Amino acid sequence: MTGCTFSTGTTVAGRATSPTFNAPTGAILTFKTARSTENACASWDRTFVLYSTNAGATYAPLNLLAGSITPGGQFLASGGEICGESLTAQTVTVPLPAGTTNIAFDFNSVDGAINAFPGQFIDDVDVVPCPPEGCPTPTPCPELTISPANGISPPNGISPPNGTATATPCPPTPTATPTPEAPPTPEPPETPGPSPEFGWMSSGGSIFDGGRVTH
Repeated sequence: MTGCTFSTGTTVAGRATSPTFNAPTGAILTFKTARSTENACASWDRTFVLYSTNAGATYAPLNLLAGSITPGGQFLASGGEICGESLTAQTVTVPLPAGTTNIAFDFNSVDGAINAFPGQFIDDVDVVPCPPEGCPTPTPCPELTISPANGISPPNGISPPNGTATATPCPPTPTATPTPEAPPTPEPPETPGPSPEFGWMSSGGSIFDGGRVTH
């Protein structure tokens, strides 16, 4: 990562948005995240996961605390924010609200100082519907605790700039256990119908004979 930073001398911000889709009820969003920034959470170099239900006209924060993240240096916070530091990718699994049409990943450095870091990386984004046996229920992540809440003044001169952030790692998402399919019921042998000179039996029990229907 040498030389790859977002240190431009000014605020850096951007948004990556998905094409429009139609998420069914119970759909699951998965993606991989890796990040190295100035701050752990809540003040500078912030990353948010957003969703839209109106084809991208407006976005709202996705409730990441309803999902889970594989163990590592990153963790999920309220307001749809990804926090922590790790350039080793971790996988996030989170349910999408019914009717979701787009998702987006939003990054904002907030200021132009202390930005000599590789930044935020997102990969392998996927939206999958629930399988017939049902979706696994992610174990919700714990609330993030930050102390002191607003860091130490001056914010860009002391490390850590936003105090100490702690959170218990999210447990992995359980895997749904498929329900075994029942073996097919053998069909009973067919009963021969009347002889051709009397017509043939329909499924409704009528006999078609010479263009007439008799019961």
